[in-house]
Amino acid sequence: MHNGYCDPGGFMPYKKAVCDYLRQYRGLRCEPEQVITTDGTQQALDLCASVLFERSDKIAVEDPYFQTHINLMEFRGLKPIPIPVTQDGIDIEKLKKQKKIKGVLVTPCHQYPLGYVSSAENNEKLLAWAKTEGAWIIEDDYDSELRYGKKPLPALSSYKEGAPCIYLGSFTKVIYPGFNMAYMVVPKNLITVFEGAKLLIDRHSSEVHQYILAEFIQNGFYYSHVRRLKKIYEKRRQAAVRAIGKYLSAYGHIEGANEGTHLTFIFNHPQDDVKLSELFKRSYQIETRPLSACYRSAKPLTGFILGYAHFTEEELEHAVLKLKDALEQTLG
Repeated sequence: MHNGYCDPGGFMPYKKAVCDYLRQYRGLRCEPEQVITTDGTQQALDLCASVLFERSDKIAVEDPYFQTHINLMEFRGLKPIPIPVTQDGIDIEKLKKQKKIKGVLVTPCHQYPLGYVSSAENNEKLLAWAKTEGAWIIEDDYDSELRYGKKPLPALSSYKEGAPCIYLGSFTKVIYPGFNMAYMVVPKNLITVFEGAKLLIDRHSSEVHQYILAEFIQNGFYYSHVRRLKKIYEKRRQAAVRAIGKYLSAYGHIEGANEGTHLTFIFNHPQDDVKLSELFKRSYQIETRPLSACYRSAKPLTGFILGYAHFTEEELEHAVLKLKDALEQTLG
């Protein structure tokens, strides 16, 4: 049962469960038919590249951003145009100066990797720009559930009905990466086109996984699971922030909002974070991601992207102490 071929757009009970969730928690006014099941956000973005754009089209992207997504656009023949990010979101004035932009890829509810939250005013300006330019907004809402101490922010796609938005959501952060279940919400007039593209790319996503997740959501277990995760992750985040403030304040500070599964540590004085990350992994068995590697053209901030969700509070303090020792021995 549920192990045969599935409709390309997805298993309807799953699509309905996702739709109900998005209406209640993300403010999206959508119908189940608009939900397209995908095998991860990467495939959803690939579908957007295939359906919405033509080769050589210019697509604005946040700078810094998640490089794998930009690489996928380039692989599909698109031309990413990096736009600097401010604490209010993507820089609209610099975006307006670009010509013939066909779309923009953004993470407004938790910018990756800096962790900023786009302001309501900036979101309104972005929507107005897209309407004027006839451009698509692709909203990557990759970890919106994990906002600590406050309710989730409304998705950008919920601001105006009929806005030229494609919403991308994923269960990777709250289930586990190997589950690889995600979804996208597309305008009604593009449902058939996206379903056709999904059919050609990989025929369908696993109906078994969709069935399991639909039951998990509809019976209330998903919401309980997210609440439990938020309590655990918030404590771990607080432990990491405390340890960094206690041991690493001489070297840098934390940026970004109180949410997600990573911290962005920025050096007080510019450093070669790529070289340091390689050295720390090789010589100290410390895993970090260099912040500067996420930039395309803007002057990069230097620092580390540090994951904390997988570790206990005790392990996090030990890891920060280990990082402190490595920095002291390397930078003095």
